Amino acid sequence: MPKENLLFQLDNKEFQYHKLNFSLRYFNPRFHTTKLIKNANKNSKNSQKNKKKLKNVTLDSLFEELTSLKREILSKKLYRLCLKFDSKIDNMNNDKVNDEDKVVLKQLVLNRFLKSLKKKFKKYTAEHGQDLTEMDENAIANPFKNYEDWITEQDMIHELEKNLKVKKLDDVSKVSKEHNKLISKLYQDKSLKLVMSEFEDGMDVFLNINRGSKKVERTDSSEKKNQEEDNGELDEYKESDPNNDYDHYDDMIGHSDDDEEEDYTTNRSNLPELEHGFIDTYDAESEEELEREIQNEKPEKKKKNRRGQRERRLIWEKKYGRSANHVQKKIQEETANKLERQKAYEERVFKRLEREQEYKDKQRAKMEKAKEYASKEFHPSWEAKRIQEEKAKNVKFQGKKVVF
Repeated sequence: MPKENLLFQLDNKEFQYHKLNFSLRYFNPRFHTTKLIKNANKNSKNSQKNKKKLKNVTLDSLFEELTSLKREILSKKLYRLCLKFDSKIDNMNNDKVNDEDKVVLKQLVLNRFLKSLKKKFKKYTAEHGQDLTEMDENAIANPFKNYEDWITEQDMIHELEKNLKVKKLDDVSKVSKEHNKLISKLYQDKSLKLVMSEFEDGMDVFLNINRGSKKVERTDSSEKKNQEEDNGELDEYKESDPNNDYDHYDDMIGHSDDDEEEDYTTNRSNLPELEHGFIDTYDAESEEELEREIQNEKPEKKKKNRRGQRERRLIWEKKYGRSANHVQKKIQEETANKLERQKAYEERVFKRLEREQEYKDKQRAKMEKAKEYASKEFHPSWEAKRIQEEKAKNVKFQGKKVVF
């Protein structure tokens, strides 16, 4: 049986809820497929499928399904994380670590997990706690701005206590220095570090937060790794190359007597410190630098060119996502323009209705005037003249048609 993708189900159900609630402006899809469904045309297959699904669905039932799904995903994530730490603590074979110490360690782990969960949900409120009702009273409120609608702090504590099989540590005085040392060693374990990073990434996808900042962190970490690999390759080359000897630098480099006694074979890349240095007589810049050193002058600092506005905005978007200032200003401008267009449209509709009403009133007045005219009694001569005129209008042509 293939694994159920609960996060994709959650994304799809959130889209359906926003669709029913007419609050799609708050929806930010996690996956590319839900983005395609959201931006689909009215006559496309995706939109028709969604319409069929939403026929017999109510907002209350859909909200209940969402809360149960969110709790299930969070409980599974916490279960996997706690299982790794629990087994690691239980397998600690040390004379100093007894059962009571293991219980305290688990309690400390529980407290740390709770702290990290609070940080994640705080970030969630910062990114998704925005509401357009602050600018417009008639706007629809954000249905998912409060995470406490589906989980509370007590629920998180209960879930962690159930998985780690210990109670939350309220009295911190029980924790000693040895316990702190043990917990620091525990968190330095490579396998647990990997588990924690996977848990944090999974929580970011689950809560739909830190979307831009993760890319920046990954690029920075990849650059650091590349630098470390390059340095490692250079060191290996220096150690492996037998012809790579620094003896020919002895004539140029001045060093102290203490440095001569040290053995430089262990680290060939670290040269002894320079006392006087090597001066190239053909280089003008080196002479200027030497004069500055003699006069204790600091070199002139080069002015750094400031980044362009577009580049700075891209960096802010990666760091802060939707909560960046320029993104918020853009959203406010769009909402203000939308409200202005709506107001202008309502005014046009109102004027059109007024014109239609005026036309109807005029037609009604004409009809009433004609009725009054028909019901009046006129002089016999006027009546005869009117009848004669009507007959003259309705007389058929009796002549002959001549064709030339």
